[in-house]
Amino acid sequence: MANGILALFGVSLAAAIGEMLLPGAESAGSRRALRTLVALTVLLLILRPVMGFVANKEAVLEGSIDVLEQDAEAFESLLSDAVSRRARTELEQGIASLVGEQFKLEGDTLAVTVTLDGEGEPSRVEIRLSGKALLLDPDEIEQFVKQYLSCEVEVR
Repeated sequence: MANGILALFGVSLAAAIGEMLLPGAESAGSRRALRTLVALTVLLLILRPVMGFVANKEAVLEGSIDVLEQDAEAFESLLSDAVSRRARTELEQGIASLVGEQFKLEGDTLAVTVTLDGEGEPSRVEIRLSGKALLLDPDEIEQFVKQYLSCEVEVR
C-alpha cells in the first residue's frame, strides 16, 4: 500500500516537473500528450491493487473455504461431545429415578455415573449409595439395573 502511494506521488511530481519544462503556447500538443500519459499511469497505479485482488480471488476464496471446513469439523466435534455429555447425563438421571422408584429411595441417596463407549452405548454404570440406601442389598440393585442395561454394573 505504501509503495503504491509512493509511486503515485512520484508520477505526480514527475508530471509537474515535465509541465514546467515544456515551453509555453507552442507545446500545447505535448502538454496534452503528457497529461494523457500521466492520467493513464495514475489510473494503472490505482487499478494495480484491484487487479491483484481479482487475480488472487480464487486463492482468497479457497482459503476461506478451508477455514469454513476447519470450522465445520471443530463444530461437529463440539456438537458430538455436547450430545454425548447430554445423553450420559440423561441416562444417569433416568437410572437414578428408576432405582429410586423401585427401591423407594428419596432425595440424594444414590449417585449414578455412566461411562459411554465410542458408539454412545453405556459400557459401565457405577452407583454409589449413601444415607438410607446403605441399608439396601447392593447385589439386588445391581441385578435390577443389569436387566435394563447390558453392561458392567457396580454398586457400592
